[in-house]
Amino acid sequence: MDSRSLFAILCSTHSKNRRALEVYDFDGRPIPSGDAALEQKDAMFGSFFDLNKVKQICQSYGLRFHQHLVFCPGLKVVRITGAMIKHPVPCNCDGSLKKRKRSSPMPIQDFHSTVLKADLAATDRERDQLLKDRREFRKLNQIKSYKSQWNKGDKDGNKAGSKTSGETISNNELYWLIEKEKEKRDKINMALGNNKEKLSSLRRELYLVGRYLREAKATKASKKPPAPPPELKTCIKKGDSCFLKAESTTLDESLLDQDCCYGGTDNGVVTFTETSKFDLAQFQRHLKLYNKFQCLETLGISKHVLLPRTFKITSKHIDRGSGQQKRRLQLEKKKKSTDLGRQIATFEATKSQNPIFGATTPAEVDQLRSVHESHKQQHRDFYYSNSRCRGTQRYEYQRRRFIDRLCADERRHISNNSPVLFVGDRGYGINSRIKGHMRCGGAWKARIHGRYCPVLITNEHNT
Repeated sequence: MDSRSLFAILCSTHSKNRRALEVYDFDGRPIPSGDAALEQKDAMFGSFFDLNKVKQICQSYGLRFHQHLVFCPGLKVVRITGAMIKHPVPCNCDGSLKKRKRSSPMPIQDFHSTVLKADLAATDRERDQLLKDRREFRKLNQIKSYKSQWNKGDKDGNKAGSKTSGETISNNELYWLIEKEKEKRDKINMALGNNKEKLSSLRRELYLVGRYLREAKATKASKKPPAPPPELKTCIKKGDSCFLKAESTTLDESLLDQDCCYGGTDNGVVTFTETSKFDLAQFQRHLKLYNKFQCLETLGISKHVLLPRTFKITSKHIDRGSGQQKRRLQLEKKKKSTDLGRQIATFEATKSQNPIFGATTPAEVDQLRSVHESHKQQHRDFYYSNSRCRGTQRYEYQRRRFIDRLCADERRHISNNSPVLFVGDRGYGINSRIKGHMRCGGAWKARIHGRYCPVLITNEHNT
């Protein structure tokens, strides 16, 4: 309800020259019509409502009163509408939620690009087959042979060439044979033309999809903040925790103590990490031996030569302790015991036996694509069921706890106090495909250590 509607309801004429209510403006003059009431909105609403109270209610919701009310039938409240003032909201978060949100890897465009590549390869093979057929057709050259028989028959008195020994072909039969060969030739040429047009369109579409993916990756890379300027060397003191390069750090004198233990970690695939502990004198001894180019005559047997017992971590240990092995066995059992699991196992076996790049024609590409896209709902219901999602949460929590406990045991093996860990920057065994070993490589364990003690990355190319 606005001011004109309010005037029509409460100030309408009941008899001649008389109104139900007389409303006056701020100058004391009566408001005669709805247009005048529309011009004097504040005076009209102020005659019936407490505008200070209305504005106070609007301000409590972040609104501004614009002389407009909405009455809800059957309710004892009135909705006050107005323009909302949107103020900037101060944000104190560190952006960790945005970091956890991963942008989509564009699976749809990637799958479309894969299908286009397979279709292009099949069309290319079809073109090669058509070119081979055209070469065979030109090699036989049946049209020229039939025409020579036609000309020979005309010279011999309208006699035709021979089919076999003792049989002759009339000119009428030769004519239809020549027309049939011409039709076959035109069919091959037309198929080649259509094939070239399809190849051109597929290459154009594949180029556009690739350009879109490259632009998306470039846009994503451009949003990254610029690299910070090189900093000065950081001095590592007792009780500090960091994950830095050894070249950009210096050790405080309080750490250069004979009682201080140092840990060295070697990364591998079969044995994921192997950590040894030694003191400063032993560390200097090994550096001295490394700088020698021949065996020392007075080497002897000392306590600094033999390394102490190492702390080994294998990928199977992580697989078993983190719960990943149990989760994998549960999935295999579910595939064998449930009807849906058996369907998924059969479907996955069918997909592995019918790769999309094994197609030789575009029709086979469409057929294999329909095979790969079938059973999508069953696949989603099996791998993303409620029980499996809950199990994923439990597995992530158990893996995080196990890895933290494992890293604590490794630090405790080196020293009961806060150790200083030196970790190489090569040979992490990332994405290893050795059979029977999990792909657990990476610098994630060193980063976890860096939250509790100094971790210095050594350049293995120089050392």
